[in-house]
Amino acid sequence: MGNTSLKINKTRTFRLVAMLVLMTPGLIQCATDSSNQLFGVWRIIEIQRTSPGTFTTNSSPLPSQAIFTPSHYSLIWMPGETAMREFTTRWVPTEEEMIKRYGEIVVNSGTYTIDGESLVLRPTVSRVPEFMDGGALYYEYAIEDDRLFLSSYDEYSYDGVQTPRVAQGNTVKLILEKVE
Repeated sequence: MGNTSLKINKTRTFRLVAMLVLMTPGLIQCATDSSNQLFGVWRIIEIQRTSPGTFTTNSSPLPSQAIFTPSHYSLIWMPGETAMREFTTRWVPTEEEMIKRYGEIVVNSGTYTIDGESLVLRPTVSRVPEFMDGGALYYEYAIEDDRLFLSSYDEYSYDGVQTPRVAQGNTVKLILEKVE
C-alpha cells in the first residue's frame, strides 16, 4: 500500500510539473511580447493643439504617465502649462479650487484596441463620466524608436455622442517618450 501511495503522489507531481513547464513559455511570451512596442510606461514630452485657425505647442508639459499592457491602458496628463500646487487649506479644497483642478487634469483608464494605424481607447474609469462604460477616444498612432505619437481625431460618449471639442475641429497631438 505504501508503494501505491508513493506512485500516485509521484504521478501527480509529474503531471503538475509537466503542466507548469508547458504553460510557462506562453506566460513568458505574453508578458515579454516585444512585437507590440506600445507596451510599457510613457511620459508626454510635447503637446500640440490645433483648433480652427490656431496651432500651439507646449514643449515643457506638466507631469504625465501612460501605461500600456497587452489589453489595458492608463493615461493621466495635465494639458496646461501651470497647475495648482496645493489648496489654500491643505486637504480641504474650496468649490472654486475643485472646479479649477477638474480642468487641470485628464484621467482615464480602460482597454484599448489597435486597428492598423488607429489606437482606440475605451475608458472604464474617467474623470469625464460621458466616456465611461462605452465611450471611445480615437488616435492615429506611430512609434519611432522610443517615441510614441498620438494624434486625436475623434471622441464619443458611452451613448455615441461626439464630443463638442472634436465637433468644433479641435485636435491634440501628444508626443510621448518611453520611460520603461
